[in-house]
Amino acid sequence: MSSEMIAPERPTISAPIRLFRALAVLVKAPLSLMAALPALTAFILSDAASSPGRIGLFFIGTVLSAFGASALNQWSERSHDAVMGRTRTRPIPSGVLSPTAALSIALLFGVTGVGLLLVFFNALAALLSLTTILLYWLVYTPLKRRTPWCTEVGAVAGALPALIGSAAAAGAITPIGWVLFLIVFFWQMPHFHPIAWRHRNDYRRGGFRMLAVTEDTGQKAANHSLVYAILLLGAATIPVLLGAGPLYWIPATLAGLVFILRTAEFGDSVNRDPAAAKLFRFSLVYLGVVLAALLIDHLI
Repeated sequence: MSSEMIAPERPTISAPIRLFRALAVLVKAPLSLMAALPALTAFILSDAASSPGRIGLFFIGTVLSAFGASALNQWSERSHDAVMGRTRTRPIPSGVLSPTAALSIALLFGVTGVGLLLVFFNALAALLSLTTILLYWLVYTPLKRRTPWCTEVGAVAGALPALIGSAAAAGAITPIGWVLFLIVFFWQMPHFHPIAWRHRNDYRRGGFRMLAVTEDTGQKAANHSLVYAILLLGAATIPVLLGAGPLYWIPATLAGLVFILRTAEFGDSVNRDPAAAKLFRFSLVYLGVVLAALLIDHLI
């Protein structure tokens, strides 16, 4: 047999790499890191004199807390993840991690994150972090199978890190902390609804009751997204009242108008899937633009 006919051997993946990948999926690493960015922004804006080491320590504590919340969510939803195509390969349903191991890892991350905020910052930041974890795990997670209003509850949990950042920096919740809370809260509906729409069949199999799942046409989810995108544009103008200049409000306003346009397209499209994909992608761009513009305007 010629060498050309012999199939090349697949490179083996070492156990540490497999474990690292499983942990990254368990804690939803990209989502958790993204959730920590508003917290980091609020921290810097509330205390511009913080050293890089202190900023890094805060970011680590916040990310670990987010890791814990995400892992606890997966531990609770492991039986539902097992019946959905996009989640059945997650570490627990696939058998890579046992439920006991996953729960232990989740608690370790969560306790460590809250502990870092308590020891190196203050009790208010630690309490807000603990509240975020418990709200996401014990309230939002079970509500996903009971009511479409779960999205609003999840949005509160997703917006709380902005308050954690301001509390850690200033010892109290600052005005910019509340503004970022509103921005992230309003942003999450036009960010999440297109995800739920694109994966609606999977969510149905898992027994979830998001708005895009409970109504076949997706129009209610689209209308809901548009209302929140308009509210978001309003919330994103508040930093101007707090002193933000054109380096912030010009890109933030332009991004907000495009966000509304993308959301309207999601509502007007006969085939919503492509419009949902565009809306989801731009939602990530929007949040990045707003947070970066706030920081640049503040620092420059």
